[in-house]
Amino acid sequence: MEIKKIGEKGLDIKPLISIVRRNLHLYFLFLIIIFAIAWMVNRYSQRVYSANCSLLIRDKFNAVAGPEDFLPEFAEIKTNNLIVNEMQRLKSHTLIRQTIDSLPFGVTYEVVGKLSTTELYDQSPITVKGKVLDAIYYGMPFHVKILDSGSYLLEVNSKSFKKNYKKKLHFGEKVPCIGKDTDWNFVIYKNKSVFDDALHSGGSGTAYKFVFNNPEQLVKRYRGKLKIDQKEKSTIIELGIDEEVPQKAMDFLNKLMAVYIRENVEQKSSMGTLTIQFINDQLNKITGGVNDAENELRTFKSETGGVELTEKAKSYLETIKEVQTQKAVYELQNKSLSILRDHIFNNKDLGVLAPGAMEITDPVLLGLLNQFVSEQQQRQSAEILYKNNSNSSPVHSLDLQINTTKASLLDNIKTMLSSNSIKEKELDKKLEGVNGMMNSLPGTEMGLVKLTAKYTLVQTLYQYLMQKRSEAEIAKAAIIPDHEIIDYAEFEGPIKPEKSRNYLIALLVGLTIPSVIIYFRNFFDETIHSRPHLEELTNIPVIGNIGHNNKKTNLIILNHPKSIISEAFRSIRTNLQFL
Repeated sequence: MEIKKIGEKGLDIKPLISIVRRNLHLYFLFLIIIFAIAWMVNRYSQRVYSANCSLLIRDKFNAVAGPEDFLPEFAEIKTNNLIVNEMQRLKSHTLIRQTIDSLPFGVTYEVVGKLSTTELYDQSPITVKGKVLDAIYYGMPFHVKILDSGSYLLEVNSKSFKKNYKKKLHFGEKVPCIGKDTDWNFVIYKNKSVFDDALHSGGSGTAYKFVFNNPEQLVKRYRGKLKIDQKEKSTIIELGIDEEVPQKAMDFLNKLMAVYIRENVEQKSSMGTLTIQFINDQLNKITGGVNDAENELRTFKSETGGVELTEKAKSYLETIKEVQTQKAVYELQNKSLSILRDHIFNNKDLGVLAPGAMEITDPVLLGLLNQFVSEQQQRQSAEILYKNNSNSSPVHSLDLQINTTKASLLDNIKTMLSSNSIKEKELDKKLEGVNGMMNSLPGTEMGLVKLTAKYTLVQTLYQYLMQKRSEAEIAKAAIIPDHEIIDYAEFEGPIKPEKSRNYLIALLVGLTIPSVIIYFRNFFDETIHSRPHLEELTNIPVIGNIGHNNKKTNLIILNHPKSIISEAFRSIRTNLQFL
């Protein structure tokens, strides 16, 4: 461009302004064209909406006091580990797949316009029920043209077919396959809620298309689109997703939270289910014993003619019942503790054990169990946080804590087993003493005492387990989720296209393109346009300049002696006299 520097006065913008003024038409032309393109982009681009929701993640391990409860840095690590772990679960393949399978995402419906197609989601006038049987039909467009209220034209164009598939069918009629029954199995129905309105507004002949979606591809897509962030200094996480159909985005987020909370409830219910299953197993074993003991006692009484117990025999019976009941409780505890010890020692999953059903009521042992499970969960979260680096300092520290808690658990169980064994031996001695004293009773009465004690023991255990089962069923029914939905999904937007940004880009482009054109045009232009331009190119003095002659005569000095051109010639003549 013609830019001149004059000594130290800086940049001379007058030539620049002059050039811009001479090329204003170029700027106006490009601004109109670029703004028209921006308007077209804003008008016909697919709208994208952003949906967001929030979820409260409760710390389900906060019942056990540990180092994190006293040191702030440990507390922060614990909270971060919990949130990272739950965020990974929300984006897990299993959870996303369950969410998608619960929604009508298997088929995508679109209306075909002149310039673009628009997804309809739940506003489609047609509904497809069924599936494709061959994976090659995933993503293949099926074109539907509604002919009238009862029929439609189905067309499929694909390189897989030797010829185009085109058939007139009726709504509710099974769509015939191309040549074999392994292509697809689906039926097209009318969506009664919107069909009549769509037919009335668009008329017959409106073109639609639908596509069967590959479930695994949908899972991959939504895992990539799902955005999860943690609110600062809280256990609230925000979930977001961008989607062309706002209702579709909200349905996905709401269903994802529902599936996530349902899974949490089912996980907690599994403990109650295991408890009930454990009790039922014990009941099945005891039920036969109850019936056998009852039949044996009834037979004995009928054979002995209904003998009655004396007061002395009754006292022996009560003592035997008390001792046997206590011994049965200790035996059940020892069995449960042995199972727990084996699981801990062999690093098996403790989630399959039900402490309540296993008669584990010792507060110290329960506290250690909760702490052990909590530390294992924290270690899993730490491995995710530190990218599966088991040698990192936090993971190594948690390993030390787990080993310490594990040793304490095993010692505690060993102590309880030893204590119960001593108590069982004491009860056995007491039972032997009572049996020795019973030798003074008549044989018939002694037999009745033993059979009655046996029957009473199994009946008491049966009633006890029935009570435990009722308690477990009530506890299972009263389960509430650990997490809570704070805000259901709401959409914002559209966030795309960004109209203001597009118009700003159009303004910049509309000014830049003509400026570049003008620059290069002047750069390659070797024509001298002005006296300053000439003075820049040569050191030869300029003695004058004569403008263009706008008169109709070439004898300008003769016919117009007072004109500017005449004065320019006289000025040159005068300057020549001084050379």
